[in-house]
Formats: sequence, C-alpha cells, structure tokens
Amino acid sequence: MSDTVGGVVGVGGGVGTAAAPPRTPPRYTGWHPARTPGSGYARLLAHLAARLGEERVDVDEALLDAVGAPEVPAVLESWPADCLLRPLPGPGPLAVLESSSPAGVVDARFADALDELHGDYPNVRAYRAFLAALEQASGVRFLELLLPPLGESAANAVRRPVLTGWCTGDPDTALYHDRVPSGPGAPRPVRHIPLERITLRRLGDRLVAEVDGVRVHPVHHATRTAAPPYDRLLPLLLGAGHPATGHVVQLCGQAGAFPRAQRVPRLTVGGHLVVSPAQWRVPRSALWRATDTEPAKATALAALRRSLGLPRFVHLRATPGGKPVPVDLAALPALQAIERLCQTSDGAELIAEEALPAPGQLMLRDARYTGPPGDGDREAAGAADRPDAVAAQLMLRMPCDVPAAELAARAHAALRGTADLPGAPGVPGWTSPTQ
Repeated sequence: MSDTVGGVVGVGGGVGTAAAPPRTPPRYTGWHPARTPGSGYARLLAHLAARLGEERVDVDEALLDAVGAPEVPAVLESWPADCLLRPLPGPGPLAVLESSSPAGVVDARFADALDELHGDYPNVRAYRAFLAALEQASGVRFLELLLPPLGESAANAVRRPVLTGWCTGDPDTALYHDRVPSGPGAPRPVRHIPLERITLRRLGDRLVAEVDGVRVHPVHHATRTAAPPYDRLLPLLLGAGHPATGHVVQLCGQAGAFPRAQRVPRLTVGGHLVVSPAQWRVPRSALWRATDTEPAKATALAALRRSLGLPRFVHLRATPGGKPVPVDLAALPALQAIERLCQTSDGAELIAEEALPAPGQLMLRDARYTGPPGDGDREAAGAADRPDAVAAQLMLRMPCDVPAAELAARAHAALRGTADLPGAPGVPGWTSPTQ
C-alpha cells in the first residue's frame, strides 16, 4: 500500500528502501499491570490493590495529585470530546462513563436523523465552524477519510455530515453525505482528493501528511472497522493527523490490571461517575460439563453465582477488554450464552461485569412498547401499567459552553511550535476554507 523513499512515504505506491516505521501518536491500551515500578500508574494501582475487598473505590483530584498523575497535554485538552454516558437512577452515581472519543465520531451516523427530528442539530454546525476556524488560523487542512462500508447492508454506518472541505478515499461521496444542507451557514462544497496525491514524510519520529505541498490532518468520523486494504491505510494516515483525533478511551476492564484478583470493585470518580463497574473472574473449571443435564447445569450456575457473589445481571467477556455479552444469570438462556462464549476463547476464565444500569434501573420509558405479563423489569419497577423501560445512552460534548472560535484559538495555541506547522495562511497551494 505504501513504500518509503528517502524519508518520504507515498500512499499512491512505488518502490523504495525498507525503513523503521515512524512513531504514531500513543493509543490508549486499556488497564494492564504496571510496567514501570514507582510510576504514577504503579502508585495508582497500589492504592487500588489495597482496596480490592471494598465494594467501591473512588478516585478524585487529590488522589491523582498524590500518585503523581501527569497533566493532560494542552494539545489534547483543547480538542472537543464526546462522552457517552449511561444514566443511573440513584441514589449514588449519576451515570456510567462508557467512552470518551473525539468530537463528531459517535453521533456522525445519526446527525441527519436528528436534523429531521428536531429541525437543527447544533453540534454539527459548531464542530464544522471549529474545524474551519482552526484551518484558517493554522494553515493546515482537515482531510476526511471515506472508507467503504463492510457491505451494502452496512452502508448507513458510514454516513456522516459534511464537516471538512476536503475528503479522500472512496470518490462516491454521496454514499457518505446522504443529505447536504444548503443556505446560510451551509458547508462549502466538498473537494475529493485522490489517494495518490497524498504523501507522508518523516519529520523526526513523526509523520507529516501533505497534498501537493499543503499540510493536511487526516480525520475519520466513523466507528466501523475498516476492511482491507483500508485497515492498513487508516492507521497510517491517522498517524499523521491531530493527536486528539485518533483514539477512543474506555476505562472499564479494571480487572486487566490485577490478573490474580478474583474480584475488583466498582471504580468511581468523585462519587458521581462510574468509570469501571465491578468485575469477577469466573474459572472455567468451576463450570459444568457439556454432557451434564440441563437441571445439573442450572444447579451449577446457581451455586457458582452464590459462591462468587455475582449479581443477577452481568456482562460476560472472554477477556477483560473483550466484547460484552449481556446475561441474566437467573434465566436458562444464560447456560447457552456461557457455553457459546467458552467456545470462542481458550482462556482459563471468563470475566463477569456488573450490568449498570440493570434492567430494573432503566430510566427511559417508551409508551409505544409494552411487555408481556410477568415481564421482569415491570415487576421490579412495581408498575405493571407503566410503559416499558428501554436502554438509554446520553452523549455529552465537552466543553459544552465554549464558542467555536474561542475553542479553535485554544487548539491553535496548543499546536504552536509543533512539528512543521505552516502557520498563518499563505503557504503555497493553501486556500481559505471559507472560499
């Protein structure tokens, strides 16, 4: 897909000499045992390890200062982020933090629908204005990567609003920009840049992307996995992008930091936000045999739940950071779910994570849906005549009260002095994003 020639990587192809790959921005890799004794992370894990027997452990600013947690780099802090939350009914924490991702990724595929439902979705307009203002100040163009969907039935997953003036990848832009608004404040026409016009070059241990000599920051506002050969192209180009746009942070999976702990407590921040639900290790040796009868399997599961102190509703994973499978441990289908999960992994254990919120704690109710008599959630809620509770997520953009121009000024100030930043408009080939 790409070759290196004298420090220049041409995405369009070519033949060159082999060289060590340049460093890309660090990616969040989840919880893991401490690798550097005495580091801030090691001190944080030591604090948590001393409290593994507690129901909940809270982290606040004072604790982070005490363990020597580093300051958030300005180049990351100045970029808007979308926090995905699962509301909780209380008393106690208000929500579970599911993830934190660069702005414009989580809500991209839903932006057109939100416009249709509510007339105007301000997040898109504000984020587009932020990118345009940052382009104007820095001389760097943002380049949207359009990667084909995994299949025709998955085309909706790659749709997104027009956020940048330049794009690359799939030239069928109508597949991605389903509805382009017009009128005052509408985005400028999108210019498609063929992949062969993008070059990557080394600058120290970083990558710099350019189009005909114009510095670009590749961005990708979609959540779907890229299919070959784009699975190799995507991380390569994003490695030349803005450091804040290339990763998603998920703080669940605390069990990964304590490989010998049978249970890790719920981890909260300031008492208000759950960042990692409680988790248990379930030894596969404690499970039933595949040849056992259904009553014997159900008895073994009930005994296992009592011995480990597992809640009724959990998410099961093959590894601490694996894909979660929701399971009701008091229902017979849990037997088949556990057996299927065991078939996908050769590990000695499964990870059970408390489901937050549990079905009886769902806060959003929809009158269009009603469950059958005896529905578990309706019984738990004690209101058989109420509409069904449905799962809900809330997306909160941070910061939520800073104008786009001011936020762009902060981001530009944080970028000053970084590698090969063009600076003010006037570099060869640069055109104003407002033109």
